[in-house]
Amino acid sequence: MTLGNRAGWSGRAAMRGGALILGLAAVMTLGSGAPASAQGATAIAMFDGEYTGTATPKDYTHMDVCTFFLTYIMMVRAPQVNIRNFLAGRPFHSYSGTVDPFGRMSASSQFQDRNWDDKHFILVSLTLTGRITGSNFSGRILTESPQGTCRFDVTMTKK
Repeated sequence: MTLGNRAGWSGRAAMRGGALILGLAAVMTLGSGAPASAQGATAIAMFDGEYTGTATPKDYTHMDVCTFFLTYIMMVRAPQVNIRNFLAGRPFHSYSGTVDPFGRMSASSQFQDRNWDDKHFILVSLTLTGRITGSNFSGRILTESPQGTCRFDVTMTKK
């Protein structure tokens, strides 16, 4: 026999060997009473907005891998994140990723660029990781190519 009430409790009752066995389960979330998915969506939406900042080279294995981006613009429409970088004021590349309810962000992309000899194209991979805290983002970018790697420290502030 199934039991239930309006408070969100449900259960099963059965007779076994003359003993009444009850099994109860809570089917509502704790806290505000809103479904967990709605709470997560509200928490993650607080990161929405436009962030701008710069990347500073940290270390590298080959100088040609380090293209020095002057400006980054990051648009957050949680859980989606879109990032554009600019070189000398001109759009250079864009990539996308996600942000979780704790502000942890991850984005990546690949693109072809000219090799140092300017005769061949190479595949370049970018990975940005970091965290949004309040109105600020801080993280790192790892750029990888067959020639080597370059790491950048990234800081951005919400407009």
